[in-house]
Amino acid sequence: MVIDEPSHGEFFGFASMLEETAHQSGAIALEETACIEVDRRDIAVLLQRKPMAGMDMLAVPGRQFHSSQKLMRVRAARNPNEVIEENEAFRERVADHVASFGGSWTFIGSFAVVLIAYASLNVGLSARAWDA
Repeated sequence: MVIDEPSHGEFFGFASMLEETAHQSGAIALEETACIEVDRRDIAVLLQRKPMAGMDMLAVPGRQFHSSQKLMRVRAARNPNEVIEENEAFRERVADHVASFGGSWTFIGSFAVVLIAYASLNVGLSARAWDA
């Protein structure tokens, strides 16, 4: 799942750096890329020299937060039945259609009519009935 696509000059792993924890996700470079690791102490020095740089840095986790919220909304909005139906084989779809008709009131009513007609015909034919 793609969480973020940082472009030239952007960074990732900000939360892990602040918390001093291991990264929770991985990264794959799609083109020639140079990466540097920035330590918390480096950030502290930067913020002492240029306090407004903190606002620029906060924009990145804000954008990532909005992106993750959007991913969650999209996934939560999907109907699980539709996801299952997308992956069903042909025989499973046929079985579902047969089961939905077999449990319908149309089937129950038509089966009752056929059963009553069959029984009535057998009673009416009495000795000549094929199903005595």
